[in-house]
Amino acid sequence: MNILSEWQPKIQAEIQTILAEAAEEFSEFSLDRIQIGYLQQLATKGKQFRGCLLVGLYRSVLGGEIQDKRSLLRLAAAIELYGTGILIHDDVIDRSDQRRGIPSVHQYMEERAKTDQLKEAAHFGISSAICLADFLYFIADNTVAELEFSPQLRLTLAAINGSELARLGLAEIEDVRLSFCDQPISRTEIIDMYIGKTGRYTGRWPLLLAATVAGLSTKSCQSLAKVGEKIGLLYQLKDDELGIFGDPEKIGKSVTSDLVAGKKTLYYYYLKQDLSLKQQLSVFKIIGNSEATLAQLDEVKSLITTTGIRQKVSTEMTALKLELLIDISKLELPTQAMVFLDQIVDFAVSRSN
Repeated sequence: MNILSEWQPKIQAEIQTILAEAAEEFSEFSLDRIQIGYLQQLATKGKQFRGCLLVGLYRSVLGGEIQDKRSLLRLAAAIELYGTGILIHDDVIDRSDQRRGIPSVHQYMEERAKTDQLKEAAHFGISSAICLADFLYFIADNTVAELEFSPQLRLTLAAINGSELARLGLAEIEDVRLSFCDQPISRTEIIDMYIGKTGRYTGRWPLLLAATVAGLSTKSCQSLAKVGEKIGLLYQLKDDELGIFGDPEKIGKSVTSDLVAGKKTLYYYYLKQDLSLKQQLSVFKIIGNSEATLAQLDEVKSLITTTGIRQKVSTEMTALKLELLIDISKLELPTQAMVFLDQIVDFAVSRSN
């Protein structure tokens, strides 16, 4: 059974409820039912990995029935709303027109603008996407502020959220900088950017929230946060693999967009390191070229495989997985919590979407 399947539908239902409540609260604006319906669809089409990680760890630490179950599920929904806002901004930055198998928000809003015969439809789409992502951030903030936890716990959770979002914004700038940088980039720069971005918001953030709500010691929270960063790093490395070699029907986006965008992944790094100068001149006319053909991009994919680069990155993922399992075994947590984290690690590296 999928490790996420127990909590995923419950978190999705809570997301639907929160956004429906928002539609009622802000009914005087043009956030009509069509837009809310689209946001509900976008926010619930994902795996809810972060929310499930939060709830799953909390339950496995404390065991038995979850106290304050509604508040915990709403906290999990909030982190998913933050995550959806992050992805909306990410799609604008990366100029990606598809997310989770449906049009990205800026693309969706551009089409609405055309239907409404608005001028500068593309700019309207981008502007609306930025605003709707911000809307989701603030709805998530409001959700956390109204949780039925103690005032001090709510403040602590809000502080964690603010800190992680601030760091993520700076890491996003670094991601963009690396994408536009023609100078040689080190493996360390790539890994540091991954940890600062996906490592923190996919792994560290939900585990830290769960540990805080569960009342774990500062030492345990810090240890879990470090494990979370590595889980997030592993998750990103798998995302990179799926972004090139995955099934677009399963991952819900193009499998050429990372190559077209010139994303500085480990695949990019090893292409720079391992290819001959002649091969590089050919390959890097394609990578980062928005006019590259599918045939050219397929050539790059084939080269990544035939040169052993794909296997090299896969070996690094396996090594990181083993390192994580050792780290988890050293945590001062109940056995069921360590088993849960082991299962999360397996899921992160074996998934197909």
